[in-house]
Amino acid sequence: MRFLAMIAALALGARAKPMFKIELVRCLHRDFRACGMMKRLFSFVLASSIVASVQFAHAQSASSPTSSPHTPTAPVEFDSFIVVLLVHPPNAPDLPKEKLDQLQEAHIANIRRLHDEGKLLKAGPFDDYSGRNVRGMFILRTESVDQAREWVATDPAVKIGRLVPEYFKWHVEKGTLK
Repeated sequence: MRFLAMIAALALGARAKPMFKIELVRCLHRDFRACGMMKRLFSFVLASSIVASVQFAHAQSASSPTSSPHTPTAPVEFDSFIVVLLVHPPNAPDLPKEKLDQLQEAHIANIRRLHDEGKLLKAGPFDDYSGRNVRGMFILRTESVDQAREWVATDPAVKIGRLVPEYFKWHVEKGTLK
């Protein structure tokens, strides 16, 4: 009952007559559907509160200097990277497990070297559901595909044909990828 009284007080404000609040609480408590007048009043007050809140929030965001419709927005600037998808081709050479383990170690060592030299931003493997057999990806800190080809050519798995690189120039909003 106290909860319903609190709802009534919030909906009707402090100036409402106590008897009216009590009647609303009784109505809510008894059978909300049977009290048509009270139901409509309560619904109106609730809807008005929601509309006022939305209007206030909209007015606050519209008055913000960053979203003013009269302020021209600066053009978006981009950073460019080369993304390399590493695909396992159908004709990749088969190697014994011991050789594959050594190749994987050399591949990881090359990734670390490229990263330490500031050439590689991110790298990692994929779980490929596309059917293309994409094994991993490099994001390289260059805008030059030729430079990216040179760096990727140092990878031992690429050198022997276990991975085939595919190159893409990727543009992201300036400063968002570090």
